[in-house]
Amino acid sequence: MVCYLWMVCHLWMVCHLWMVCHLWMVCHLWMVCHLWMVCYLQLG
Repeated sequence: MVCYLWMVCHLWMVCHLWMVCHLWMVCHLWMVCHLWMVCYLQLG
């Protein structure tokens, strides 16, 4: 039982961390792309 709970907890943590990292990466990339586009349009 304890082993099972530990497994569930561990999997949830891994999933959660992966989700947070993934969302941060997507947001970061979107921000960079957006800024690049704004700069490009203003300079162009």
